[in-house]
Amino acid sequence: MSDTRNVKNSDPEATEKTGSDFFDKGKDETSKTTKKTDLDSNIINETEEEITEQGTNPTPFELSRIRYYNSEKKKNEAKSAVLGVLKYLIPIFATLIIGLLAVFGGVWAYKLNNIAEPIGGLKVEVQYIKESITELKSDIKNLQEKVNSQSTK
Repeated sequence: MSDTRNVKNSDPEATEKTGSDFFDKGKDETSKTTKKTDLDSNIINETEEEITEQGTNPTPFELSRIRYYNSEKKKNEAKSAVLGVLKYLIPIFATLIIGLLAVFGGVWAYKLNNIAEPIGGLKVEVQYIKESITELKSDIKNLQEKVNSQSTK
């Protein structure tokens, strides 16, 4: 039973592992180190892998374009994450602002009503005084008529 595995290292001993060598401790230690180097060398972008798999070497222009597209992709993902959060925060803040405006509007209306009430009370008092004056004038006329009627007799 032969288990083969291709590694980017060009060492032929590290590129293949056979079933008999699989349990060998010495080989196992070297395979661990080749795995580490394999992981280190695999840190490349997916698009760069596709280009190298096709058998062509990427030009510096292609590499810069790939990096640019990857950075734009990250930027757009960050924007979408921020907009996703704002989608929930904007209605919360709008509701909070509307609530605060309603509270302050109510306080303002209450204060305005307390200011207007004494003014309204003064208007009622002025109206009462006017009615009292007209009643007094009518009483004075009645008294003058009585006095005139008695003096003419």
